[in-house]
Amino acid sequence: MDLHVTDKIILERDSHEWPNMKPLIVDPYDQASIDAMFLPSVSLPFALPSLTRALLCTREFIGRDVILESGVGGQVELRSTMARLGFSAPPTWADPGFEGQLTFEVSNVSKHSIVIHPGMAMWSLIRVPTIGEPMYKGRYQGQTGIQTPKALAPENPQA
Repeated sequence: MDLHVTDKIILERDSHEWPNMKPLIVDPYDQASIDAMFLPSVSLPFALPSLTRALLCTREFIGRDVILESGVGGQVELRSTMARLGFSAPPTWADPGFEGQLTFEVSNVSKHSIVIHPGMAMWSLIRVPTIGEPMYKGRYQGQTGIQTPKALAPENPQA
């Protein structure tokens, strides 16, 4: 099934915009450094510049528009036409029981700016039977709109 883009995009901050032109150091355990990676959201349509990374999310709400019940997950891939235009996106897994809008990273790896329109069919979701995978209860459950990464919880070395 096709998944479509909502009406917003969040761009990764260009390191040249960072104060004093120093590269940003992102610590996966530090929410402030993660938040500093991204600019505020902007409305689509938007021409994504060459060699730029961005976050988008699905118009579809998993759990209402697409059901991933117990024993069924979803493999999400970039549609072939989007890849041929110059987009690249890592494959993503949607766990059984996940509910919310899915957020995806896309990069424009072409030498040209590419316009992203609201409602474009950007990804395909393939329902996959699973064996023994628990229902999703993670920190992104119920998300709406584009979600930037949430900091990891530091591991407890005593545990």
